[in-house]
Amino acid sequence: MVQGYIERIYGDRVSVDYYDAAEPQVTRDFAGVVAQAQERYWPYPLVLFNGKPVMAGHVDSYGLLGLLREELGQA
Repeated sequence: MVQGYIERIYGDRVSVDYYDAAEPQVTRDFAGVVAQAQERYWPYPLVLFNGKPVMAGHVDSYGLLGLLREELGQA
């Protein structure tokens, strides 16, 4: 739902990708983030922005839109 909304607003200027941490390949590809989440007891889902964790335990669509506006210079 959030993915479709963001893609409708920003089109090809942003990429929203979903990765299932239960998949072994994802665990390997994001080993650093997974380890950080385990060390800090972050609940899933994790939301990464430009490869860095910005949310844990929920997806805040308003927060994501704020990050996107700031990143794209539309704040």
